[in-house]
Amino acid sequence: MAFPPAQWLAAYRPQWLAHDAIAGVTLAAYGIPVSLAYASLAGLPPQSGIYCYLVGGLFYALFGSSRQLAIGPTSAISMLVGVTIAGMAQGNAGRWADIAALTALLMACMCVLAWLLRLSSLVNFISETILLGFKAGAALTIAMTQLPKLFGVKGGGEFFFERMAILGSQIPETNVAVLTFGLVALVALLLGEKFLPGRPVALGVVVASIVVLSVTPLGQLGFKIVGELPKGLPAFHVPGERGCAMWTG
Repeated sequence: MAFPPAQWLAAYRPQWLAHDAIAGVTLAAYGIPVSLAYASLAGLPPQSGIYCYLVGGLFYALFGSSRQLAIGPTSAISMLVGVTIAGMAQGNAGRWADIAALTALLMACMCVLAWLLRLSSLVNFISETILLGFKAGAALTIAMTQLPKLFGVKGGGEFFFERMAILGSQIPETNVAVLTFGLVALVALLLGEKFLPGRPVALGVVVASIVVLSVTPLGQLGFKIVGELPKGLPAFHVPGERGCAMWTG
């Protein structure tokens, strides 16, 4: 069916609305900080991640076949986008965003073409070894981009070993308050997963962290926050000619 909601909306019961609202709020509380982090992995402004979650979720709600599914950017895709276009953008934030948008549109066209040609079976030809190597590499790279934030240092570098060397040189500058806060949050997540399985422990950690940093002097000890995000949606425009030229080669 081209418009799946037409099939299940007729059978929707009003008593389900309260549960769906709770699920939506829970997903938003999880998705917002995650989307901000994914945008930073791609080298984009934080609000870009929220836009991706909004658009992805809206279109899947309209054209998806499952009623229980969250759609949005992933850490691996965000990292690949950031690494791929870093050299093309040459530090120009506007060009970076334009090339990222062109990448998303190109991938959307490829996905539509693959759907029309029923190419999903090609995934079966990718060996488990390749997938495992990709996952391990992505995990290590993402971890190396986030570890400087855990230690409260600036970090830097473009490649894995370069980032590792820079982080090692900055370890003496570690912000003890930031590191302690991060470790406590990680311990809370691990303990919650072990003793409270199936409970929204991650949501509780996020809420507690926001409250603590907002109402206590702890936030003045070197914690970096995203700050106020621009209101409304971004202005739609055609990517600049220079950005397009660099993208096409």
